[in-house]
Amino acid sequence: MQREVKLRFGQTGSGKSYGAAEFFKTLPRAIVAECGYDEFPALRFTEFPDLVLYLERIGAFANPNAPFRVSYTPRIAEYGLIFDVALEAGNCWLFLEEADRFGDPSQNWSYDEIITRGRHRGISICALSLHPFKLPIDLRRQATSLVSFRQTEPNDIKWIADHVGDTAYELPNLPGPPGVPPFPFLEWDGFSGARIVKP
Repeated sequence: MQREVKLRFGQTGSGKSYGAAEFFKTLPRAIVAECGYDEFPALRFTEFPDLVLYLERIGAFANPNAPFRVSYTPRIAEYGLIFDVALEAGNCWLFLEEADRFGDPSQNWSYDEIITRGRHRGISICALSLHPFKLPIDLRRQATSLVSFRQTEPNDIKWIADHVGDTAYELPNLPGPPGVPPFPFLEWDGFSGARIVKP
C-alpha cells in the first residue's frame, strides 16, 4: 500500500491550517488531532470514548472503506490514543495540528508505528507546525510533499533547503503575517521539485 506524508509549515495566520482543511474536505476517511481551534470540517468529539464508540458504530474499524471525517482535541495523556485509533482504523489520513507537540515517536509505540510502517496499513499523515525543525526527524524524513509559508529561523530554512533545494532560501523574503492573506508559499513534492506559489 502507498501512503503520503504531507508537511505544512507557517506562522499563525499564514494559511497552513486553511489549506489543510480544504484538502481534508476531499478525503473519505480522515481523523484530525486538533488544538481546540475547530478549523477542520469534521464531526467533533469532546470526549475520547465518544469518538471511539462512534467509529465502532459506523463500522470504521471493521470496514476499511466506511467513510468518516472526525476531529478530537486530545489531552496530553491521550496523545498516544489518537495514534492507536488511526492504527485500528487503517486506510485513513491522520492530520496532526501543531504536530511538534506530540514529542518523540520513539517514546510512543503507535506514533512510531504510523511513521515508520504506516504504509502497510494505508495511513497517510498531514502534519502542521510552526517550525519544521521542531518536528521529529523520523517524520520529516518520510515527507512526500511539503508546503511552507515564510520562515525566518535559520535551522528551519536550512532543513527545508537540504530537503528541497535552494528555493528554500527565498522563504525569509516572502510576505506573511501580520499582512493580509493569501500569502505566497513554497511547494515541493518528489516529482515536480520546489517552486514558489503566489496566489
